[in-house]
Amino acid sequence: MALLPCKNCGHKISEFAEFCPKCKVSTKPEETAIVVKEDKVEDSKQSCIEPSKATLVNSSKKKNRAIILWSVLGAVALIFVLYGLDVALNSGYDTSGNTNSISNDYENGLGDEVDSYSRSQPNNQNDRTSKPVVQAPSEEDIRREMYRENLGAYVTLEVNNYGQKVLGGIKNLEVTITNNMEYSINSAIVQIDYYKMNDKLYTTKYVQFGSISANHRLTKSAPETEWGAYVRCSIKSLDIPELNQ
Repeated sequence: MALLPCKNCGHKISEFAEFCPKCKVSTKPEETAIVVKEDKVEDSKQSCIEPSKATLVNSSKKKNRAIILWSVLGAVALIFVLYGLDVALNSGYDTSGNTNSISNDYENGLGDEVDSYSRSQPNNQNDRTSKPVVQAPSEEDIRREMYRENLGAYVTLEVNNYGQKVLGGIKNLEVTITNNMEYSINSAIVQIDYYKMNDKLYTTKYVQFGSISANHRLTKSAPETEWGAYVRCSIKSLDIPELNQ
């Protein structure tokens, strides 16, 4: 590769370099550069002329479309106006006899029908007085509803520390019902389920309770069994007359 001096600054550069790295002057002949510039000028002139022609064509097309569109809209609007005038003329009132026909109809019986309808309507004031008055619930009703909704909190069931027999079975089992309400309990039934060590149900027994006064408790002994390791108890029924009202 041969090194040639730059024509501008004399710095040695490669013969294949397009410009001097020191002064940045092109190494190509001036004639070639002039030809390229002329081509670029001619290309720019053509590119400026051609879009102007396309713009004129597009603008003329848009104007033609706008004229056609406005013509169609004007024709449609004219049709609607003519149709509306025709409907208005055909369905117009007959000013020569309308008022007379209305008054004649009223005299021929329509007025009587209106009067009869007004006479047939009930008297609103009398209807209001005849309706039963809904009374607010009393304190007793509110108290009863409270007991009904929270019965499990006011009537509780307890089991004592019962014993187990040597060879299996339950002994000395007692169940207690506590009545924390202001009403007495006429009767109650408690269900007792006896379970074996393998959590299988062995047998079921029932204990009948009599009257339990308000804010009192009652304890009953439960039957003993030959088998069983533990029990589960629940209240199956309660008879409370005050809550049945």
